[in-house]
Amino acid sequence: METVTIAGDYLYKRDLQARTYDLDAFLKARISNTGALAAEGAQIMFWCADGYAPIAKLSDVLGQGA
Repeated sequence: METVTIAGDYLYKRDLQARTYDLDAFLKARISNTGALAAEGAQIMFWCADGYAPIAKLSDVLGQGA
């Protein structure tokens, strides 16, 4: 886990502090076939503390430094 500052967040119009995790490591520790799932078109949903729940293609986020 690492804490980062997001300068001038576009939604909240202020600097935000966020606890971040390496997404690839997090998923691969829990799901053995992330590559196969991504190739099949699987999606991932992020449930945020403020209620926001964005969805993305797993293939779009794996290996992108998230």
